[in-house]
Amino acid sequence: MVKELKYMLIEHTEKDLEFLENYETMLDSISEEIVSFFKLEDFGDKAKVKVFSTLEEFRSFCLEGQWGLDKNGCVPDWLCGVTRNGMFITLTYEEFIKTKSHGNQSVKDYAYLLLHEFVHICHIKKKKTSRLGYKWFTEGLATTLSHQWESKKLSFHATLDDLKAGTNYENFYAMFQYVINTYGVDYIYLLLENDELLIQETPRLFLETKDYYDNLKLSTSVHLK
Repeated sequence: MVKELKYMLIEHTEKDLEFLENYETMLDSISEEIVSFFKLEDFGDKAKVKVFSTLEEFRSFCLEGQWGLDKNGCVPDWLCGVTRNGMFITLTYEEFIKTKSHGNQSVKDYAYLLLHEFVHICHIKKKKTSRLGYKWFTEGLATTLSHQWESKKLSFHATLDDLKAGTNYENFYAMFQYVINTYGVDYIYLLLENDELLIQETPRLFLETKDYYDNLKLSTSVHLK
């Protein structure tokens, strides 16, 4: 079965139909915001989304296509969505919550996951390449534009190498929030459009972010005393 949304074509099973009908308005509304952020006046072909009905099928597909594998060539146990070549794959909600760290996620959280992957689709369309840069920026952008973690408590405990190619999304989100709140959206556009600037600025932004959260933690600790 295929559900057609404003910017997505979602290949799904019958058990996903109720979810898609309930969240169609939300998915269309936020995806419109995302497209507008990337200034994609000519969006082109709709994003293709394939929803797997079992975790085994999803992981088998990832292995076969080399999608989202770790440095050992394995599918990470937390992996629940991957974007490539104008499409993304994910799991039906019942299977999504079987992946590591997602057991307590709500159906609405699952909708945010779809929007997170849609951000990557738009990012690729904007850059015209799947090489999008450092993880703190690409994943920070995705978690922010999807509204995925708006109520999440921020914390930061990363190294510079973690931010370039790590897997801790909480750190990516925390650093992105510091940068956008400190420097504004226009600065984010500069980093988006200039890979060399992103590489150049990241070490400085990392130190600023670390100092900010260290001072925040110290201030909170003193206040509690």
